[in-house]
Amino acid sequence: MSDTEPSPRPPRRPRVLRTLEVRSVNSITPRVTRITLSGPGLAGFAPRGPAAHVKVFLPRPGESEVPRTVPGPDGPVFPPELPRPLSRTYTPRQFRVDSLELDVDVVRHGDGQVWIACEAQAVRRIRAYLLHERGLGPTQIYTRGYWQVGEENHPDHDYGEDVT
Repeated sequence: MSDTEPSPRPPRRPRVLRTLEVRSVNSITPRVTRITLSGPGLAGFAPRGPAAHVKVFLPRPGESEVPRTVPGPDGPVFPPELPRPLSRTYTPRQFRVDSLELDVDVVRHGDGQVWIACEAQAVRRIRAYLLHERGLGPTQIYTRGYWQVGEENHPDHDYGEDVT
């Protein structure tokens, strides 16, 4: 393999559908809520690296339960006759294997606000796109580049605010 060829990606882990309970909900700041999820479904869970994420399926408005799924080769499959549930993707904040608890932080957005946290160079491109192509103002965009490809211990301070 030459220096210009990208490294092969590690194989994807099989997606596991886990049913969890909300253990606690705590306000961290006026706009951030920490939700602690728990349950035996977290046995074997292991977030890997800064790009680790979990997908949360939620009931649609007016419904009390998420439609049941069946395992498929690429993850959960939802019954085609039912509408797909709402889904959100979160970065695990902390996983406590001893108590099978998983913390995720949820940002409450105001009208017309965007919050982005991802790889540092990507956050800069996204911020520029939102400012120049979508016409959002700087106060409507909250960005955080908390990791960078090819760099260990990237300082967690790249907000992309110099992109104007």
